Amino acid sequence: MKKLIFCLMSCASILVFCLTAQAADQTKWSQTVDTTYPMGWISEVTPHLYPSPGTWDNRSAADSVSPSSTSSAVTVISQPVDQMNPWSELATKDSSSDYTAADSVFSPSSTESVVTTITTIGWWGEYHGYDETNPGAVTAPQIRPDHFVLGWYTDVPATPGDASSFSKPGEKISEVSVPIASAGETFVNTVALQLSAATPPEPPPRQVHIFKYGTNLDTVWEQETGKTYWLKIQAVFTENPTNQWAWLTTPPVDADLNHVAVCSNNGGTTWTKSDPYFDGHPDFGKPLNLAFELIAWQTTSPLFDLKLENAVLPTSGTIVLSANIVVEGTDYKGVPCLPYVAIMAGGKLYFILNGNRITTKMTPYLTAGKGKGKKRYFKLYDNIQDLPIASIPYTGLEKGRYQVLGALLDGKGSLMGDLNEHTLTIK
Repeated sequence: MKKLIFCLMSCASILVFCLTAQAADQTKWSQTVDTTYPMGWISEVTPHLYPSPGTWDNRSAADSVSPSSTSSAVTVISQPVDQMNPWSELATKDSSSDYTAADSVFSPSSTESVVTTITTIGWWGEYHGYDETNPGAVTAPQIRPDHFVLGWYTDVPATPGDASSFSKPGEKISEVSVPIASAGETFVNTVALQLSAATPPEPPPRQVHIFKYGTNLDTVWEQETGKTYWLKIQAVFTENPTNQWAWLTTPPVDADLNHVAVCSNNGGTTWTKSDPYFDGHPDFGKPLNLAFELIAWQTTSPLFDLKLENAVLPTSGTIVLSANIVVEGTDYKGVPCLPYVAIMAGGKLYFILNGNRITTKMTPYLTAGKGKGKKRYFKLYDNIQDLPIASIPYTGLEKGRYQVLGALLDGKGSLMGDLNEHTLTIK
């Protein structure tokens, strides 16, 4: 317990919680402290029992943004075009073809729940076989796509133990049509791709002309941590082109060969895993992935968001604490934990709540509850909104400012996520 208190006080010191009030030793907390939780959330044996419907809300991570959430613009994923040895997958729809391709987007889990709101998409492509002996800059061919169709899909994972199975797009979440005039088609570079032949002589290099495209989404796409999604792109022509459009590759990396780009010749009704680079390509045998970039607004919700019902109270009253807890998309789902709250002023501890056990060893200000209750852990499997933490009656509290600190602790007494801070003013 001393170790835990020292840890908490150190955290408070590091975060520079300036405490301006000195509470008198005569201050008394009342005889009863209510630290009751909904029944299932203090059970070590049955952790997934919920209160009756309506007591609190099991929301999805996307809806669990609390007032203390933060947002920022970030590059969610960047798979830039390969400007050394580019290749491509056909992704053209015309009167005789219905090719398309897709690549996976994975958001690793973390210690925080992150909902990523994708606002901008960039991608690279070529007109297959277009002016491929010209090593210089080029303009786009006369017949270009009328528009691009970009789709956002769920993931159908590969079947474990099935060597023929591979990950592929599942249900369509969203789709957008981008006119070629709005896609910002821009020539980037020409790259000489030297392929090798089984027998000499070597063929002349193929000149690959790289074009870049991009769009801002009118309706954003959402991505949650710990989930895999798929981006599908298809260029739609109203006139059959001489050179079909193809989605260019990103430099190969070591990856799961069951989780690479996929292609389709029927618009995505069925999918085929993109083959590794062929014999004769400089990257022979390596997995193939496609070139794109996602820009987003990322909203991060704290794991434990302590809420102080009233930040200004009289010298006698009740401090009511609750919390929003967000575990979806974090590494803490199913981890045993307990809430930890401390009230401090002038460097002194006035109250400690450890699970549903009240501790008063460090301070004389709480006159009841000492040693009562067991330290019980619960496991979180879903997000919780407005979970009751404590209702603390008090009398004769000195006027001034107090710091209310809260966090979740794991079974070793270590902080899970960040320490929360609220300022309580007694006047």
